[in-house]
Amino acid sequence: MLRFLLNFSALVFVIFINSLYNALPFNGQTTSEIANRLNVLFTYLHQLDMKRLILHAVKF
Repeated sequence: MLRFLLNFSALVFVIFINSLYNALPFNGQTTSEIANRLNVLFTYLHQLDMKRLILHAVKF
């Protein structure tokens, strides 16, 4: 039970911090604007996978 409470409280904390990062701009920029400026292969591949998933869903 203690392990469950620790995991659940950590999840709530992560969601709370993530919502703060999305709601409050850092130096006048949101986290998505900062991430879009960086050319990182991981985010590019993720975008490609999402496009494939959407195209596959539209076919059916």
